[in-house]
Amino acid sequence: MNWIILPPDLERRVDELARRSGKPTEELVRLALMQGIEDIEDAIAAEVVLDRIGKGEERTETLSDVEARLGLAD
Repeated sequence: MNWIILPPDLERRVDELARRSGKPTEELVRLALMQGIEDIEDAIAAEVVLDRIGKGEERTETLSDVEARLGLAD
């Protein structure tokens, strides 16, 4: 995929950001897309873990339990 069509309002925002930052619009769109994909990947991974916790396949620990296990408790 070598192109993307942006809604006019979003295109204006990207153009303004490019003007203010001095960076090419292509670089800003690429960065925003990369960050957005990473955020979506993180959200999906979190949903998988929450599902496993809900099914009892994975457990959680309190901070105080972890500190005690690591010998960091007061």
